[in-house]
Amino acid sequence: MTFLTSFFLHADILHLVGNMYLLLAFGGGVEDYLSRKRFGLLLIAATLAGGLGHTILDPHSNIPLIGASGGISGIITFYALQFPRSRLGFFIQYRWGTIPVWGAFIL
Repeated sequence: MTFLTSFFLHADILHLVGNMYLLLAFGGGVEDYLSRKRFGLLLIAATLAGGLGHTILDPHSNIPLIGASGGISGIITFYALQFPRSRLGFFIQYRWGTIPVWGAFIL
């Protein structure tokens, strides 16, 4: 159960805003492509996989499992595989820029 409930916890406001931005940027396209039900299943599966990966890679970790990063990473991965030529727009240091979607996947 912790794997799913950790999805709703975040370290701070920047962590929450970052996850919400990525969900907004990629979630709509993935949901349109899959349907609402399959999108929900993908998000749950990616969240569980992220939690399992956290546990398997460092079973004695003292770092708590919080945030939606595992689920969001699954959404970004799906988006990058389905729409490899897409670009992500962002605003940083008073300038607008774009990076390929695989760049967001790497980040």
